[in-house]
Amino acid sequence: MSCFIFLFFDSFIMVITARLLAGMTAAMWVMATVLYSQHFTKDQSSKAMGILQFLTVFPPFLSMAVSGYLIHMFGWMFPFWIGVAVSCIGLVLSFYIKDYGPRQTAKGMALSDYVKQTWHLPDLKALTTLSFIAHTVLFMTVFGFTPIYEETVGIDEKQLIWVMCAFLFRKSWHPCSASFTK
Repeated sequence: MSCFIFLFFDSFIMVITARLLAGMTAAMWVMATVLYSQHFTKDQSSKAMGILQFLTVFPPFLSMAVSGYLIHMFGWMFPFWIGVAVSCIGLVLSFYIKDYGPRQTAKGMALSDYVKQTWHLPDLKALTTLSFIAHTVLFMTVFGFTPIYEETVGIDEKQLIWVMCAFLFRKSWHPCSASFTK
């Protein structure tokens, strides 16, 4: 939906809505992590998270690597059309995901009770706020303002890959990333 909105709307509200939808989709990595880790034993959790870290970083890198060239060849809207097509394929494939994990449900506990218990976790609000601010600054600068600045200094779309490579390699090799934890 995010790519579709970007294709046909350019008002501030619609752009914010499209970014919100993209952000919600990006947050789905939590579910992917849980589902993926179920295919490994506890002693292989480091291996599972290493593979998942690679699978999390490589597709955005690949898409950024080719998007500058595609924009150069077919225009600024072409990557959004690719996003719509790949999202439709992903939606269809998502119906075939199987959850092999054990089902542990608390009897008689409503969703609102889960939300209340989560809301009262110590330091949750502070950590969530700090994470929100950090990710907002990170992604606004790298994906929002950097391409605009590059255009003003004369870097074309085909050269954008080098800046995105630097960002993604820095992110994936950072000591605090999941690939360095055991």
